[in-house]
Amino acid sequence: MNYDVVIIGGSYAGLSAALPLLRARKKVLMIDAGMRRNRFAEHSHNFLTQDGNTPAAIIRDAKLQLDKYQTLSCINASVTDVRAVGQQYEIQIDQADDTGTTIQVKKIIIATGVKDDLPKIDGLAVYIRSIWH
Repeated sequence: MNYDVVIIGGSYAGLSAALPLLRARKKVLMIDAGMRRNRFAEHSHNFLTQDGNTPAAIIRDAKLQLDKYQTLSCINASVTDVRAVGQQYEIQIDQADDTGTTIQVKKIIIATGVKDDLPKIDGLAVYIRSIWH
């Protein structure tokens, strides 16, 4: 399928980027590996209209709203490479059941957020919910 835009990242930024594109009837592919930064958090705070909700509930509700738009496609995959080729981009992805799929598109939105590089401390995973950085 041909897409107008590929969004790399399917958390808050990626979902927010998708909405106006879908409302404009653009064909959008969202590629997300499900590794949200706040996946360990019990609740989300300081997020207008969502304060205190779980991150999973916020994502679920957003996806339910976007699922109403028929021009959205989502795949659970990791992007391994992006290359400019002429007037478009080639996006290389790896999925659990397939490796090496290439997608071509003219526009990309990179909405991958940030990744925490935690120190290598034995037992850190036990305290992950109470460490603020």
